[in-house]
Amino acid sequence: MDDTQSMYTAMAEYEKLYVSLQPSMDKLKRLKEMIKTLVLQVGRTCSHGATTATYRKGYVRVSWDGKGLDGYAVANPEVLHFRKESKVESTVSISVKGT
Repeated sequence: MDDTQSMYTAMAEYEKLYVSLQPSMDKLKRLKEMIKTLVLQVGRTCSHGATTATYRKGYVRVSWDGKGLDGYAVANPEVLHFRKESKVESTVSISVKGT
């Protein structure tokens, strides 16, 4: 069997496996979104068996327009109107030990 034939054989096998796993992947995606929603509602990290859904509390991110403002605000508080705040939403990551 030449390299081209091996490649096509591997691709056909990959496609067959991909198609057969797709329903399970779709269900995993739905479960993942449901877990994330529920963990955000309870507001804490949750574990069950080998699976952990890690909660990260949201916070307000502060950034500056850095063009010449470093250290300047200490002596010139009027530059504070250049300050930008953005709220960072809570997040959840899910992991399974051993994967």
